[in-house]
Parts: sequence; C-alpha cells; structure tokens
Amino acid sequence: MKIDNLLSRLNGVKRNGNNGWLALCPGHNDHEPSLSIAESDGKILLHCYAGCELADILKPLNLEAKDLFLNSSETTGGYTVIVKLVNLSTPPGTRSKRLDTPDATLSTGVNLHALAEAKRLAWTF
Repeated sequence: MKIDNLLSRLNGVKRNGNNGWLALCPGHNDHEPSLSIAESDGKILLHCYAGCELADILKPLNLEAKDLFLNSSETTGGYTVIVKLVNLSTPPGTRSKRLDTPDATLSTGVNLHALAEAKRLAWTF
C-alpha cells in the first residue's frame, strides 16, 4: 500500500514536519489528531498517542498489518511474511526438524524459500 492510499482513508490529516502526518485516530472517538503516521524502511508506521492498539486502528479502515508494508507486492506477490519465533529449542528425546532445505516448512506454515525470498536472500543464507 502507498501512504497516500492510507492518508485518503483518514480524517483530519495534517502534515507533521517533513516526514510525517497527524490524523484523527479511527480506533477511538478522537476529536484532536492523535494518530502519528510516518514512512520508514519500506513500512508505514502508525502510533496513537491515546494508546490504541494497531488492530484497533486498522479494523475501521478495513486494513491488516501486512498492508503497511510499502513494497510487499514486489517481494512476495502481495503477501508479507511475518514470522514470530518464540522457542527454537527441541524438547529432550525428540528429533529436531531439518530446516536446511528450501521446502522445509516451519510450524507457522512458512518455508525457508518464501522467507528468504521476502528478505531477498538466497535460501541457503
């Protein structure tokens, strides 16, 4: 998504310096702009100074977190891969799963090939 598309969905948008905007937050009954919007490293950054969670901001706009990545359609066909790895240790007595092939699938359903492609790296990296 381009930032202009996001800004067109918001109300009360004002320029905030050279690199950002302020708008009325769609996550709560906002009367003064409290939503900060900026671009950084290919992402749209949102922050509500009233404390709204990202999901609460995006839901009224019919958007998802993946929509905040500016170049997602170029890297993964419209999908952005976000993986949260919590615990990579294997319980005692179990065999660890080999992840050194491009089609090895992590428990999240993401394989190394897709992950490497999203990061523009060789899967062997």
